[in-house]
Amino acid sequence: MSLERVLVILRARSWIFIFALFVTLGGAAAVILLVPPRYDGIAYAIVDMSQPDAVTGQAQAPPFVHIEQGNMVDLATSQKVALDVVHRLDLARDADVVKAYQEAGVRDKIDIDNWATAELLKHLDAKFGDSDDVMAITYRSPSPEVSALIANTVLASFLDATLEMKVAPAQRAAQWYEPQVQRLRSDLDAARQKMLSFQRDAKLLDQSQGADAENTRLTAITEQLATARGQLLAAESEVRAGYIAGTNATNNRGVLDLQVRAETAANRKMQSAHADSLRELVQRLEQDRATQSDKMIELQGQRDHLAALAKDVELDQSLLDTATSRAAAARLQGQQSFVNVSVLDHAVPPLKAAFPKKPVVLGLAGGLGIAFGVFLALLAEAFDRRVRRTPDLEFATGMPVIGVLLPVSGTRRKALDPPHRGSSVGALPASEGFRP
Repeated sequence: MSLERVLVILRARSWIFIFALFVTLGGAAAVILLVPPRYDGIAYAIVDMSQPDAVTGQAQAPPFVHIEQGNMVDLATSQKVALDVVHRLDLARDADVVKAYQEAGVRDKIDIDNWATAELLKHLDAKFGDSDDVMAITYRSPSPEVSALIANTVLASFLDATLEMKVAPAQRAAQWYEPQVQRLRSDLDAARQKMLSFQRDAKLLDQSQGADAENTRLTAITEQLATARGQLLAAESEVRAGYIAGTNATNNRGVLDLQVRAETAANRKMQSAHADSLRELVQRLEQDRATQSDKMIELQGQRDHLAALAKDVELDQSLLDTATSRAAAARLQGQQSFVNVSVLDHAVPPLKAAFPKKPVVLGLAGGLGIAFGVFLALLAEAFDRRVRRTPDLEFATGMPVIGVLLPVSGTRRKALDPPHRGSSVGALPASEGFRP
């Protein structure tokens, strides 16, 4: 359907179009007059996510910024904050709130504080805008003063709740760390006392005490033993050589005299005695070396045990230092009186209602009325089609138009009428009113 045809239909059925337009505009006017106005009180808070923590010195990592923002929004619209607002403004004693609570008929199900909190949350909203650091807290009500008052109270309660949510866990952590630090300090004292007792019993000042002296003594004994063994081998060789010489001398008694045999026997006896003394020395040195080795093994065990005790002391000291540091940080954080949230703008009573906005409502109603009027006019035309123009006739018959009868003026119409009796004027042909 062409635009020209639509305009012709609207002109022909203009009363339907005008009626639909007036109905929608009337409905919009009724909304403006009957619906109570709604005023939005908006308070703004700035949240500095890039500010490092005053205690730990750590800044919020970028991936967790949106998570922190979500936590902030949830806290601002939480029942905790709303209930605190109810208590701050003493809404449970407000006459209008008490009346609405009684009319709600829920006295047997919920107390007035929680009911007022739930009603307050229905009209409360918080969100971050285009800036990642600014959060808008909005409260909607029919009164501009009430909207601004509650928005500002929610903002103040939100700031206190943010500080409490940050301080309370730190205070609980500090309280938890106090007995832990005492226990770790007791464990450290016990470990130190155990190590000192072992040092007194073992007569060791440190892990390396006596190691060099004992090693030196063992080395000296080993060297003496090696020397004695060498001397013993030489002495035994001399004894064997003297025995062989004495045997030869005995076999040749005719050659040697008695004096030579006596000297040989004395030398052999002296060599045997020297060899015996060397054997005793070797045995004693072997015993000394075994004793020294056992002493070294025992000393090594004592040093290892002392090292283990020292390691226990070092571990307990490290645990105590860590716990003490964390406890101090928790106590310091628990004493904070500020957070990274501050007031940007307080809410002021709005001068204009946020809803309904007259220009917007009337504009939307006008647009809807025009669209509805066009729809009704076209619908009426579809159920009651009329022939008004040549294209309408061609569309209705499906045949081309070969001519059009044009309307004539009054004079020509009179001329076309049949002649009166007695008239001398002849009739005009009927084709005068037809145009091919």
